[in-house]
Amino acid sequence: MDIVIASLRRTHEEDVLLVTLVSGGQQVEYCYRPDDPFGLSPAIKKWLEDNEGQYTIEPNAPA
Repeated sequence: MDIVIASLRRTHEEDVLLVTLVSGGQQVEYCYRPDDPFGLSPAIKKWLEDNEGQYTIEPNAPA
């Protein structure tokens, strides 16, 4: 599955990110937890590892 990460944002939980990605022509938000072996988390984890230092993580936006 080809995914394009549009943005990464911190959440109030440590190490948990809100990921905006584009897949199949649709933009979706996904809650990424690094220890989650299900869903898109493994693909996002690999992308983060492969692209380390080439992206920024936005701070948590207040609710």
